[in-house]
Amino acid sequence: MNKAIRTAALSAATLAALCSSGAASAAWTFSDDTGSASISGAFPSFTITGGDDLSFRADLAQYTQVFTSVQTISFSWTYASEDCCGSVWDPAGYVLNGVLNQLSVDNRTGLGSSGTASVAVAAGDVFGWYVFTPDSEQGPGVLSVAVDSVGVVPEPTGLALLLAGIGAFGLIGFRRRQR
Repeated sequence: MNKAIRTAALSAATLAALCSSGAASAAWTFSDDTGSASISGAFPSFTITGGDDLSFRADLAQYTQVFTSVQTISFSWTYASEDCCGSVWDPAGYVLNGVLNQLSVDNRTGLGSSGTASVAVAAGDVFGWYVFTPDSEQGPGVLSVAVDSVGVVPEPTGLALLLAGIGAFGLIGFRRRQR
């Protein structure tokens, strides 16, 4: 095989490895403190319905995964509360390394909220979405998510290797033209 073709193939394989997304194939996990919450659908489009088992127990439902590389997750979300007292009793949003970041707006019953967001995660981060209810009473909060994109951000060492490979390919072509 021609050396230039081998170099081009190696560069293309390196680029593909750097740009592949681990989020689509990784293991997303649904967890629920009391077992009264539910999820329908799966990544990249799903709905989490918070707990409502009339137990007066707090319930945290989460859909998360551990990321293996630096990525940016962009998503659209819609929230509604069926709680008689509004969404203040069933907040929802995204979770990053155990920290709950509320997206839902505290409104009265029947008024939902929606929007878009982008979150950057690092290798080893645990990221996902949640619905929390402090009382599991009077109706659940419902969070629907549609992931628009998951973009891999190449790490500096990987990007340097890629650029070095492309530079070597250019040097080989330059030397061949000089002969």
